[in-house]
Amino acid sequence: MHQYDKVAHDLQENAKVNCEVKAFPRPDFEWSFNGKRLLTGMGEHYDVNATAMSEDMFRSILVITSISELDYGEYTCTARNAMGHLETNIRLQPKGSPEKPNSLIAVASTHNSVTLQWDPGFDGGLVDTKYFVSYRKIGAPDQLPGCDIAVARSDSREGKEFDCQRNSTCNVTSLEPHYTYVFKVQ
Repeated sequence: MHQYDKVAHDLQENAKVNCEVKAFPRPDFEWSFNGKRLLTGMGEHYDVNATAMSEDMFRSILVITSISELDYGEYTCTARNAMGHLETNIRLQPKGSPEKPNSLIAVASTHNSVTLQWDPGFDGGLVDTKYFVSYRKIGAPDQLPGCDIAVARSDSREGKEFDCQRNSTCNVTSLEPHYTYVFKVQ
C-alpha cells in the first residue's frame, strides 16, 4: 500500500525504506537485499520497526545506518501471515531530480478560475519539491450570427506561471472568461 516503489538518500545518510500492507491477521515482515535475508538488531547496519497503523494496515520500516554505495539497489519486503505472503520490491537510490507529475485533471472551475489536481510523482528524495502550473490562452470563441458553432481565434503565445508551492492541488485564478486554456504542471 506504500505510495512509491523507491526511496532516495545520499551517501552516509540513514535511509528509511517503508513497506505498507493491508492484511488480516497481522503479518510478520521480512526484508532481503539481492536475495539474501537481512539480519537486523542493535548495533547492526540494518534495523526494522513494524507498526500497526490501523485495524488492518501495517508498516515496516527498514533503517539502513550510514549508507554506502553498496547499499543502493532493490530491497524486498515480504509480509507473511496465516493467509499467505506478499512481496514487493523497493529501490534505494541516490537523491536526484523529482519525477514529472502526471494525471493532471481539472476538479472544479468557475468563470475565472480552475482547480487542478495531479499525481505528484516521486520527489527524488528532495522534501522541498515545489510545483508550478504554466498556462496560456489558445483562443476565444466567437459566436457566428444565427448559429451555435464556435470558432477559435488564433493562438495566444503569452504564457503565465502559477506557484502552487508544495501542493498537488492548485487553484489557478484570474483567468479570463470565454477563453480556452492549456495547462502544464512541473
